[in-house]
Amino acid sequence: MASFITLTLDDLRPLLTPFAVGKLLSIQPIPQGTTNSIFRLTTSLGRFALVCHEARVQADSIPFFLGLMRHLAAAGIPCPAPLSCSDGSLTFPVAGRPSVLLPWLDGHSPAAATPALLHQLGQLLARMHLAGSDYAPRLASRYHRDLIAPLWAVSAPQADQVLPGSRDVLQGLLDRGADQPADDALPRGAIHGDLFLDNLLVDDHGQISAILDFNYACTDSWLYDLAMTINGCCWDTMASGFSPTLTQALIAGYERVRPLTKGQQGENSNERAALPPMLIAALQPYLHTRLYDWLTLPDDPNACPKTLQAFWQRLQWTLALDKGGWHHLLGF
Repeated sequence: MASFITLTLDDLRPLLTPFAVGKLLSIQPIPQGTTNSIFRLTTSLGRFALVCHEARVQADSIPFFLGLMRHLAAAGIPCPAPLSCSDGSLTFPVAGRPSVLLPWLDGHSPAAATPALLHQLGQLLARMHLAGSDYAPRLASRYHRDLIAPLWAVSAPQADQVLPGSRDVLQGLLDRGADQPADDALPRGAIHGDLFLDNLLVDDHGQISAILDFNYACTDSWLYDLAMTINGCCWDTMASGFSPTLTQALIAGYERVRPLTKGQQGENSNERAALPPMLIAALQPYLHTRLYDWLTLPDDPNACPKTLQAFWQRLQWTLALDKGGWHHLLGF
């Protein structure tokens, strides 16, 4: 369950007074997500989502991603725009948690990745990057060493007990800086940072109707966001490998809106050349956070060993690719 707290109508009614949402009629917890408590609220004026941010969400990131959601929604990107209180603030306390009220968006999570869906997603991701290019606030990315190193310091001694052979591999990647490839010359701006299928809504015709969950948004290279989306959406479980068909559909959709930079081979501004090491880099935060959770939060239902094994398998698979393998996967 995503809802770590229990709320009643009496708890919430006075808290919603600063919002013009009508009379609160019902509350329904939503069993989705891992870092927020989420509720669907029905009022006399419609339906809304209440998101209560748990401790894992960095407090200083909340103004950044809520402002980004408003900025993107105003630019026509399908994402919920946070409602403001009567005093103009976007957050309010619920059970001691910074919380936000969002319009409820209809749709459902896609059951599986398809080339058509990922081509759509690629276009939408590129549109989102361009729409956020003039978003003035900046939030330094935590996806690289700043996130990984403290977690690895705790996980390293027991890593091989959970994932045999992982300690030397993960330490080696950190030692050679493979968690943070040089990307200062790449196009950058606001990124989503967690674009998995379960953070999408689609309508009954399979069209993407919304992007959700901007909790991990920050400022980073757009290529890093594309790499994270490939890692999250293009793995073929049946084939135990990344699907060239899905991966190339996503990239083709993205390049239809914003072509990746090419430059000269070896140049730091060459996004196409930088994508293989970026894919490897983008897998590491997911693996490190889930390994840390599995070792330190064994009773947490979200610390799932199957998910941890899945990301370890993906990292091993990408590390084994040679130049020809990368060409087969990416199409260039």
